[in-house]
Amino acid sequence: MFGTGLPVTIQSETGMMFFAGAFICLVGAAPAFRDDFTSKIHSIGAIGGISLAMVSLWIDYGYWYVSVGFAVMTFLLTFFRIKYHTWWIEILAFVCVLGVLFI
Repeated sequence: MFGTGLPVTIQSETGMMFFAGAFICLVGAAPAFRDDFTSKIHSIGAIGGISLAMVSLWIDYGYWYVSVGFAVMTFLLTFFRIKYHTWWIEILAFVCVLGVLFI
């Protein structure tokens, strides 16, 4: 996660994407999401990083279709109760952010 979070913070042109990268680094700092205390840090990092990244992709970079696609896929994963849907949502966000980094 540091391999994604740090380049996002370095490459960011806006404050929103900088903080998204910082939150993604929190996920890497607290990988043991089954512990009580670490789970809170992991959740805050994941929710904050994903939310800020998707909003920043839409507002700051103009990639609204990435954010809308992410929202649709998140809804579908949750609606159809896919096994381990939270993990798949995190992976989907990871792919979205990496894809935009390479663009």
